[in-house]
Amino acid sequence: MVTDRKAGFPVAAAVPAMRQKKEGMWKQTLKRLSKDKMAMLGLVGIVVLVFVAIVAPYITPYSYETMDTLNMNVGPSWQHLLGTDTLGRDYLSRLLYGSRYSLVLGISSSFLAVFLGIVIGAIAGFFGRWADNAIMRMCDIIQAIPGVMIAIVVSLMLGNGYWVTIWALAIGGCSHGIRMTRAQVMSVRSSEYLDAARTVNCSTFRIIVKHILPNAMSPMLLDFTMRIANMIQFSAGLSVIGLGVQPPTPEWGAMLSAGRDFIRSSPHLVIFPGLFIFAISFFINIFGDGLRDALDPKLKK
Repeated sequence: MVTDRKAGFPVAAAVPAMRQKKEGMWKQTLKRLSKDKMAMLGLVGIVVLVFVAIVAPYITPYSYETMDTLNMNVGPSWQHLLGTDTLGRDYLSRLLYGSRYSLVLGISSSFLAVFLGIVIGAIAGFFGRWADNAIMRMCDIIQAIPGVMIAIVVSLMLGNGYWVTIWALAIGGCSHGIRMTRAQVMSVRSSEYLDAARTVNCSTFRIIVKHILPNAMSPMLLDFTMRIANMIQFSAGLSVIGLGVQPPTPEWGAMLSAGRDFIRSSPHLVIFPGLFIFAISFFINIFGDGLRDALDPKLKK
């Protein structure tokens, strides 16, 4: 053990102490999160839906493509627990398979929108001047046009398809994240600890990633969780006009859109996809709220 003669305390003991403090902060965050019953309920619901998406091929009673021409557009029964669609395909099987497509679509498009918002917003807030002006004018143009319209334009340019829909939704919804990240960066870019980081020759990339962006994680995390359900609903809107995810892909939004013409004669075609979308929205939102509260530095004692 090395002792600092001027300070009179062992220097080597400082490193374990710092590590212990860091571990304590994470343990404190997890402990606070575990005490939030609603957040735990959301986490359990998310895990269940993800598990269903993974094991869907093994638990579905039928293939999602198998047609039963003798039982088309029938309601729930013992043979088809959630009924069938207009082509006689088992609706429960399509909903379970659809959890794969819907969860990936909602999470991926939300993640891309938030990622673009963080990267572009950090550049605008940190460098300012002409970069900030150019990016903010671009955001003004994007926000002047509804996100669905931008997604329609992107879909028309790139064509239909599952992954094209993800990019179209992400591009149409990134402007809010850009402004949010920019505001967070501008609020801390003149702080003293950033001046200290520049003094020890920290690179611009390291300053942004290690010292600035962590301050924007809490609001962006909430923004991410709130977007997922909206992205699934927007994809349903694109399916209505012939864009976005197309049949026979069993995506919840596309199924909801396909059943809108039969809402009176076969309401189960709309009710069950809507319930699944509601469930994933509810679980992700309450878990995101609990995680935000657990990570909020103002709540730490």
